[in-house]
Amino acid sequence: MAHLSTLLLRASLLATLLALSYRLYTFYPILVAQPLPTWHFSPSALSPAHPHNATARGPGTCHKIHSPARDLSHCEDLTEWVSGSGSVLGLLASCDPNRRNWNTVMGPLRDPTPRGAVWLIHPQDDTAQRIPFVGYPDTHDFHPLGIAALPSAPGEPTTLFAVNHGRHNSTIEVFLLSPPRSADSVGGEEAGPSLTYVRTLTHPRLIAPNAVVPLSPSTLLITQDHTFTRRLLPPLGPALAVLESTLGLPGGSVDVLQFQPGAPDPPTLTTAVSHIAFANGLALSPHTNTLAVAASSHAAVHLYHLPASSTVLLLPLRRKATIPLPFAPDNLSFSPSGTLYASGHPNFPALVAHARGAHTRAPSWVAAVSPEGELSTLYQSAGGEGEEVIEASTTAVVDEERGRVWIAGLYAEGILSCSA
Repeated sequence: MAHLSTLLLRASLLATLLALSYRLYTFYPILVAQPLPTWHFSPSALSPAHPHNATARGPGTCHKIHSPARDLSHCEDLTEWVSGSGSVLGLLASCDPNRRNWNTVMGPLRDPTPRGAVWLIHPQDDTAQRIPFVGYPDTHDFHPLGIAALPSAPGEPTTLFAVNHGRHNSTIEVFLLSPPRSADSVGGEEAGPSLTYVRTLTHPRLIAPNAVVPLSPSTLLITQDHTFTRRLLPPLGPALAVLESTLGLPGGSVDVLQFQPGAPDPPTLTTAVSHIAFANGLALSPHTNTLAVAASSHAAVHLYHLPASSTVLLLPLRRKATIPLPFAPDNLSFSPSGTLYASGHPNFPALVAHARGAHTRAPSWVAAVSPEGELSTLYQSAGGEGEEVIEASTTAVVDEERGRVWIAGLYAEGILSCSA
């Protein structure tokens, strides 16, 4: 009996060592510094559906978009604000200059008081304006990660959803996003966009929301990146969160959050996909009903089939494919051509060090994945200073027709704008 126990113990230790060795092997590319250029933008990686992209050869040009007060910074998500006809009204950015003092994913949890904001980027002239809150409770924090807006009817407000990592718990904030008004429509003065507070969505299982994709005004898809978060009492919380990330433990998920607009009833939450290692970015291709989910700890993107009439009765979702990447993907976006654009972090230890202080460089990598699964690099940077450099890239939004790219950085000042 003792001999059998010894054999079982040795077998368990061997299995553990093999699992850790395999994990180190798969995680190795994003644990070490890769040789990257100071910055390089390759327009040829844009979809060849447009001839000027397919024939582009040399590197394009890039510059930073700044606000006059230099408070457009530390932006996590970047998404298009579109009309019902599909025209782009602007880009929306979720930014939090206080991120180095309050980050429930990477730490620390020092000071949650200074609020973040949502910004409107005008792609025509690369200007930015902060969107003011209307009626947002003074007692609420605002530390946004993923944001998304439903398409707007001409001149009418639409619904915007924002993941908010407040001091007490993480929530989904619901706003009415009003478009800018011309002087003629508002009695002689122009009016900028605004965010009117509607309600806060909470749920006992809404622990670590990261990205959000609205399917309708009452149904959201969200990623939850971890099972263990830094909100747990130290040293347990920080230790477990780091172990879950570095060991690639599948503690993340994609969930369906449903609620009744205009009713005070609490939302329901149903799991659509479970067991994802650091479920991060989320993007839906409207043409193919493909849902892309970034698995940051596995340096991969998982693709799922989302039925056109998706309801909780059709869950869980079925995985179609997995796309390995040479970096840890953060956020994702689809273009009208069906190309998937993934932004992320090629050196995870550098990102962790950069979160603690700007003196450490954090490299960036943006890749394009064609509908056929071909991978090409759109932007790379080793990090550092410069108006052509974005550090810790999180999101890329692409206008393939005009050869334009906008990139956000988790701890960067401004938004990077690149042109073919």
